[in-house]
Amino acid sequence: MEIRVNGKVENIEVEGSLSVEALLSELGVEAARGVAVAVGDQVVPRSRWSEPVIEAGNSVEIIRATQGG
Repeated sequence: MEIRVNGKVENIEVEGSLSVEALLSELGVEAARGVAVAVGDQVVPRSRWSEPVIEAGNSVEIIRATQGG
C-alpha cells in the first residue's frame, strides 16, 4: 500500500486497510502521550487507533508535541 506520511511517500506491505497503531509500529514511532494523527483532514482519536482507518492513497500526518523554547 502506498500512502503519504508527513509529505513523504511510504510503501507499507499490507492488504486492505491499516490501523494507526500498525502504521506507527511499522514506522518505529512510539505511541506515547503527545502524539496526534490525522488521516486526510480528520484527526483520528486515540480511542480509534486500533481500527483500520488508513487506505491506499491516504495522506497521514503524525504530529509530536515537544517542549522547549
